[in-house]
Amino acid sequence: MAICLPSKSIASILRYDEHKSSTLVNSISINKANYAGQRGVIGIIGAGNFTASTILPQLQKIKAPIKYIASSKGLSGTTLAKKFGVTNSTTDYKEILKDGEVDAVVITTRHSAHAHQVLEAIDVGKHVFVEKPLALTHSELDEIQKAIQKSDKTLTVGFNRRFSPFILDAKKQLGNANVPINVVATMNAGFIPGDSWVHDMNVGGGGLLVRLAT
Repeated sequence: MAICLPSKSIASILRYDEHKSSTLVNSISINKANYAGQRGVIGIIGAGNFTASTILPQLQKIKAPIKYIASSKGLSGTTLAKKFGVTNSTTDYKEILKDGEVDAVVITTRHSAHAHQVLEAIDVGKHVFVEKPLALTHSELDEIQKAIQKSDKTLTVGFNRRFSPFILDAKKQLGNANVPINVVATMNAGFIPGDSWVHDMNVGGGGLLVRLAT
């Protein structure tokens, strides 16, 4: 490529060598690390806001070995990999599933992808942590239930409210009496813009499902 920059130019012309081909890659190495024989190696599928603000900071605190982060376009994953010391960034999450050194997969993609990515991970023998919701349909849940019953791996869903100080205090106040109780709660769960993908029933499942899955 040649760049022409006249001294008083207001524009630039980029010329590319038409005969020189470039090789596209799905994965890049951000830093070197040896995971041979190490246990608890993690691969993260999804590089959105929740991964950046919650998942990665918490994993960083416990010095978890994170070998991969996958994002659909590559930029967000690579940015987070550099910030949090993740070894590899990839646009092909199947690279994570194929890697025998990866023991556990964290799934934080859009809701419509959760079920089939969980099934893929279970199928190749990975432990799975997936953000809620686990699935969007009953048939997806049935498939996951059948798969996990045949597996010796763990499947955990990120119902984060269970760890809320308010929920923990409420459980303490309610006590352990073995009697039925009826709880009616009204929540201000925050505004979701009307054009958000969450409201797309095929992708996000709708705001009601997301709130009920909290």
